[in-house]
Formats: sequence, C-alpha cells, structure tokens
Amino acid sequence: MCKPVETVGIDVGAEELWVAVGGRKPRSFSHSRAGIRPLHQWVRGQVNGTAVHYCLEATGVYGLHVATYLLALTEVRVSIVNPAVIAAFGRAQMKRSKTDPIDAELIRAYAAQHQLPLWRPEPGALRQLAALVTQAVAGSDTPPAV
Repeated sequence: MCKPVETVGIDVGAEELWVAVGGRKPRSFSHSRAGIRPLHQWVRGQVNGTAVHYCLEATGVYGLHVATYLLALTEVRVSIVNPAVIAAFGRAQMKRSKTDPIDAELIRAYAAQHQLPLWRPEPGALRQLAALVTQAVAGSDTPPAV
C-alpha cells in the first residue's frame, strides 16, 4: 500500500515564497536559506507526518535554488512545472485573479491532479558548464559557435 502524499504548491518570487498546503490559507516565507528551513518545518507541522511533494514553477535560478535546498533538507519529492502550463490550468479553472497566494494554491491544485515527474538537479559538471556558457553568451554580442 502506498503512503499518502500531501502536495504543496510554492509560488517563487525574488523576495518571498508563498506556500499552499491543501485546505489551509497560503503563507509567506522569506526567499532565502534562512526562510526555506522554517517553510519546510511549517509544512511538516501541517501534514502530520505525511510524505510531502513540493511543486513549483520553473523560474530559472530562483526556483532551482529553492528546489535544490528542499531536496537537501530531507527526503521530499520535488517537481518543477512550466509556468505556461500553470497559466493554462488557471484559465481552465476560471481563475482571473493573479496574486502570489492564489498562484501558490493553483500550483498545488495542478500538482495534486496530475502525476508529475520528479525533479533531480543536474550533475555538478553540467551546472558548471551551463553557467560558463551563460556567462560567455552574456558577455558577447554574437552567439557561441556550435
């Protein structure tokens, strides 16, 4: 028998993280290492020992840092979804308002209704290579040779 899983939606912003756990009012945490630990502790307190599946939108570096840190904290599941998919899901749900708490709940609802692939960070060498390519392209007016 499978252990029940609580799906948690996170709307990632530059300054704060809005977190939605089913049936509870979304809550805000600081977008920093110091803010992610209490975020996870709060979620664990809300789900009473149930396994946790975090879901967040692909927001580049901001989201990757959050996902990586959550995976390092404890045994949790993390999925990252395309923001366009969440936006389309919101339109299908007739959600016209767009606030961070509403977005967090929308991400949670989408993840709860779909079997999402689990996210795993790229190996360190690939992350370093991507950073070097990004740096090289940003410093040049011409695209790198292929």
